[in-house]
Amino acid sequence: MNINLSPELERFVREQVDAGNYADESAVVEAALLVHRMDHAWIPEVRGGVPWTQETLRAAIQVGVDQADRGEVAEFDADSI
Repeated sequence: MNINLSPELERFVREQVDAGNYADESAVVEAALLVHRMDHAWIPEVRGGVPWTQETLRAAIQVGVDQADRGEVAEFDADSI
């Protein structure tokens, strides 16, 4: 399968690989698609929506771990909600 990306997204994919966040371009696209699928997992109106699986849960957890590794975290305070 060949996929065409806008120059901006192509640059983003290369940056992710160059930063060592992913092994190759395919891994970046796969992670993005897994997150997209998770976003639609419990929306019955979205065709192809699927319940959480071990694969999608692992992908969601990995997204959080990657964000934490990059320092993209914030303290959580339930009282402030």
